[in-house]
Amino acid sequence: MASKFRWNTSVKITKKLKMNYKWSFIIRTGGRDFFIEDLMYNLRTDDISIYEGGDEETGSLTYYFTSIHLNHLTEPLDIYDKALQLTFLANAIELLIQENKNNAYFIELERLIDVENNSPIFINQTKRPTVLDIDFTINETNKTTKRHIVSRIIELAKTEEFIRNILFIISEGMTFISMYRALDEIKYFLKSNGDNLDNLGFPKKGLINDFTHTANNYQSLGLKARHGSTGHRPPEEPMNISDAQKLLTDIIKTIFIKYYGIDIPEKKDKKFNVSDLFDK
Repeated sequence: MASKFRWNTSVKITKKLKMNYKWSFIIRTGGRDFFIEDLMYNLRTDDISIYEGGDEETGSLTYYFTSIHLNHLTEPLDIYDKALQLTFLANAIELLIQENKNNAYFIELERLIDVENNSPIFINQTKRPTVLDIDFTINETNKTTKRHIVSRIIELAKTEEFIRNILFIISEGMTFISMYRALDEIKYFLKSNGDNLDNLGFPKKGLINDFTHTANNYQSLGLKARHGSTGHRPPEEPMNISDAQKLLTDIIKTIFIKYYGIDIPEKKDKKFNVSDLFDK
């Protein structure tokens, strides 16, 4: 049967894989994944790469994930752990881009592939990594002229601790607990640079206070709160999760513009009205 491969550069897939990469992973998908397709066609970096393989006759296609930062590793569990960390960075950027976080597509890894021998390696998947400890200095990559927003941010994350930390924190999902942790990281970063949230246009007495009051209160959020019952009164109008996510996203985007010159785009939520299904 004829095989079909599409790579995010013009280099022949089999040659490029064996020359540049030792390991890849099958990506779990539930149908057409626009985030994965966007990365496959438009990403221009060896930090993370997506390719597609399958059979032309049946139209059965599979997405694969790979990275040059896995090349020096030999233990399957370690390879899986580091690959997960890389996907978390990309997934966090996708969260920041999406106006409605429920619309975010994520890279989820399945089977590990030995590229040189084109053979699968079955492993007992590890738990979610609790630290980001990739050594980006071992397998260095060249900068590219035309860069996707994901590759630009990951390139910065290799040298900027704040970017690594903030992406890793929100990658587990923008919950009240993770967002409060992200807010701590933000405050520390700003203080280290002689800056604060007020200077960025986010005064403590406004939405910040609404967020922290809600996030800390068990009566408002139950198990989703940072604390158990503390005797503090719940807010009269708890902040909902969508407003909290928008607040943290706006703060992070403001920091990226001010300190790194990166304007993270926003993918608007497409509103759907059931009445549109019926004749008027």
